[in-house]
Amino acid sequence: MKRHRLASLALAAVLPWLPLVRCLAPVATASGAPWAVVLRWAAGIAALAGSCHTLSAASATLSGLTRYANNQPSGNPTNVASGRVGVPFTWRVTVKDAGVNPESSFYDCRPLPPGLTINTNAGATGMITGTPTTSGTFPVTLVAGNTLFITPATAPNPTPITSSATIVIAPPPQPPTIWSPPAPLAVVTGASALLDVSAEGAAPLRFQWLHDGSALSGATNATLEFARVDSTNTGSYSVKVSNADGTVTSPAATLTVLDPAVVQLRLTRITPLTNSSLCTITGPTNLVCIVWFSSNLSDWLPIATNQLTNGILSDHFAHPKSPVSGYYRVSNQP
Repeated sequence: MKRHRLASLALAAVLPWLPLVRCLAPVATASGAPWAVVLRWAAGIAALAGSCHTLSAASATLSGLTRYANNQPSGNPTNVASGRVGVPFTWRVTVKDAGVNPESSFYDCRPLPPGLTINTNAGATGMITGTPTTSGTFPVTLVAGNTLFITPATAPNPTPITSSATIVIAPPPQPPTIWSPPAPLAVVTGASALLDVSAEGAAPLRFQWLHDGSALSGATNATLEFARVDSTNTGSYSVKVSNADGTVTSPAATLTVLDPAVVQLRLTRITPLTNSSLCTITGPTNLVCIVWFSSNLSDWLPIATNQLTNGILSDHFAHPKSPVSGYYRVSNQP
């Protein structure tokens, strides 16, 4: 009777270990002396206390994915990891209360986006590495476990913990490129003027016009328009185009503001053709001019607007009327 009482006291001493004892039920048997039972249970508890990994315990949780840079965590765990096609990717499956025995821990993340891999062997660190090859949003399942976790006989494999996450892979970097820079322009005082640029790259594109190298306040569109120019607008103009992937600045274009009193614009030759007219015009370099047609010298119809790139223009202008014989004139504004 006394021995049974001692056995009961010994069992009471190990009651705090009962959450771990569930894994050791096969160690205890219904037969044998009470001391033998106690010793078997105590030995099993001691072994489990020295080898149990908390990935298999109720306190272990998957925190998510953590970005790594230079082998160090960068930021906090998150359920949404981001990357970019063509850019190395380094994120880690992160567990809270990971416990001991990392050599027995295993991790997985599935299914991974193309180009990424993870070592699922025991002892691996849970690091996801590689270079993504396909953009998109990829739902994944995070997995963490430990091979030392003893499961019931009905489930002989280690039971991992799982969690849902998302990996978002953006398209490759697309810095802006300028394929049509602003062109030099000459206009007379009081006339309107328009400079523009054509660029491409990952949206959104941002524009900033510069006048003689200094940023123009509010000039943040692909076009720069002047309602009425004066001498203060003379100078060089460039535009800086940027997005999240980079910045590029266009070559400078000169805007020349002319005194209308000294502008000499001449229409030197007109050759009417079937549906067009061949005109030769001379005047200041880069001046924009308008060719007009009239059949009665009263009603004038604009038939072309063009620029004297080198101070002279010889070109065919499509004609909206037939016959094309009549009167022609040229001006630098409507």
